[in-house]
Amino acid sequence: MTLRIHYYGLLQSPASWARIGRELLPALDRLPVALTAASVKGFGYNQTFPLAPALQTIIDRRRTPYDIVLSFTHPATYHRHNGKKLFAIMTYEAESLPKAWVSNINTFAAALFVPSRYVHTACRTAGINIPIYTIPHGINTNIFHPKQHHSRALEHSDDYTFLFVGTSHWRKGLHILLDVWMKTFLPNDAVRLIIKTLPVSSKNNRKLKYWEIPDIPKRIDHLQTKGYSILLHTHCIDDTELADLYSGVDAIVLPAYCEGFGLAVLEAMSCAKPVITSAYGGVLDFCNDTNAFLIPAFRRIDTYGVYDAPHEQLITGYPDADSLAAAMKHCFQNRISENIHGRTTALQYTWDSAAQKIYTIISDFSSGHTQTE
Repeated sequence: MTLRIHYYGLLQSPASWARIGRELLPALDRLPVALTAASVKGFGYNQTFPLAPALQTIIDRRRTPYDIVLSFTHPATYHRHNGKKLFAIMTYEAESLPKAWVSNINTFAAALFVPSRYVHTACRTAGINIPIYTIPHGINTNIFHPKQHHSRALEHSDDYTFLFVGTSHWRKGLHILLDVWMKTFLPNDAVRLIIKTLPVSSKNNRKLKYWEIPDIPKRIDHLQTKGYSILLHTHCIDDTELADLYSGVDAIVLPAYCEGFGLAVLEAMSCAKPVITSAYGGVLDFCNDTNAFLIPAFRRIDTYGVYDAPHEQLITGYPDADSLAAAMKHCFQNRISENIHGRTTALQYTWDSAAQKIYTIISDFSSGHTQTE
C-alpha cells in the first residue's frame, strides 16, 4: 500500500529545522510514498531562499487527498490537522517540555519523532503518553564535506579562526562566548572570531522575546573598539555557503546551554573541523572525547533560555567558562584545524536512514501495528 503523506513545515529559512525538512523530503520521496508538502512561514523565513529542484517538485505537486500528516511545526498548530493521522517531528532543549506542548501532543499526535535520547527522556518526563521514536537527523555529505578553498564570505587571514553559528538567543551561549573571549585572548593575538547569526532587532518597536539577547551588534562593536578581531555576518546564506563557511575556518565553537540534537555540531564534524561544544543534551548521542572538545556543563533552572516556558522552572545545562577558555586556547596554541574522527562519526548519519525509519514506523501504524520504541 502506498502511503499518502503531506509534510507541513518551515523550508525557506537558514534555520536548522528548515534544513531538516529540505533534506528529509527528498529522502522520503525516494521511498514508495505519495508525497506532497506545504512550505510554511516561521523563524527566519525568506521567500527567496533557494530550494533544490527535487524539493521544489514536491512542493509544486498537486495536492491529492492524503491520510497522513508529517509535521515539523509548533505543537500549537497540531489541531489544524484534526481528522488526519498526525506524526510530529519535535525537538526541545530543556529536560522537560512546556505544559501547553504536552497537552497538544497527547491530544492530536499519533506518534512523536525526536532526534535524540535526551529529547526522548524530556518528553517522557513531561508526561507525553503517545509512542516516541528516536530518529537522529542526517547529514548531506555532498554539501558538508572537507574542502580546501576558503569561503567567499570570509577575507583570507593567517589568524587562527573560530566560528560561531547560531541564533542570538540566550540558549545558544553567544553572550558567554563573548565574555570568555575577552578574558582568554589579547587584542593583538593572532586569532579571530566569526559570528554567523541573525541578530535580534527591536526596530519598529517590536518587543523582544524573553529568550532573545538584545544588542549583540553593540557588544561586538565594544570588543572591536578594544582591538579584538571579531566579525559579524548576518546575511542569509544557503546550505552550500554555510558548508563553505565551516571549511573556511579552523574550529567551531558552540557553547550552547543545551541542544535537542545539535545539527550544526554534526555538520561541522562532517566538514572535518574541530568542534568545541557543551557536554550536555542531544549532542552526547554522537559527541565524545575523541571527536569533540566537550565543555563540562552544570544543570540549572533556566528562567529565560528556553522558549514558551518563562515560568515553568525547566532545567538546562550551563557551560563552564573556564573549560571553554581552556579549550579555545588549546586549539589556538596548537593550531588544531582538522577533525578526522568527527568526519568518521558524521558519515554514520544519513537522511536516507532517517527517512526509512520514519517510513517504516508510519507503515506499521497504517497496518495496525505499533513498533516498540
